[in-house]
Amino acid sequence: RTYNSAELYQQLYRGELDVAFTLLDLPTKDVISEQIYREPRVVLRRESEPCEQHGVISLKELDLGKEIFFIGDVQFNNWYKNWKGKHGYPTIQVDTAQLLTAFMQQEGAWTLVPLCIARALFKTGNYSYYYLKEKPPERVCYRIQPKHSMRDATEVLSIFDRYLELLSKSIFSK
Repeated sequence: RTYNSAELYQQLYRGELDVAFTLLDLPTKDVISEQIYREPRVVLRRESEPCEQHGVISLKELDLGKEIFFIGDVQFNNWYKNWKGKHGYPTIQVDTAQLLTAFMQQEGAWTLVPLCIARALFKTGNYSYYYLKEKPPERVCYRIQPKHSMRDATEVLSIFDRYLELLSKSIFSK
């Protein structure tokens, strides 16, 4: 099951979780927070003939009328508000890749997404992705766990850490 970041912190405080992964870093004296990975956000655009080259594009080159807003973290949302200014948010806003693809059926529709989503959708043959000239904040994932667990999960977390390290090497070495 998935939860939003604030719920994960609350579950850690109540002793319901031993470890969680979140996009929100809320430093407290009772929680250990460690950055696990970071990745850039890129422009994902629906194109009938996807471009194999993932060049650089400026936000000024994009049609604001074809934008779908993919909800991000606080830093991204602040950057976005700064960039958009008086234009505000587009009519369509989504928070999952599944919803995103449902709304990105029109040629030229575009959004700003984490690179991992862009790469996955690029493989479908319907999308291109481009790095931004005006770089938004990267998406960062944190591993959080209580400083003092209510139960002894040391051995289980040690095994978990070994698997996480193997997974991390296989995913991020590409």
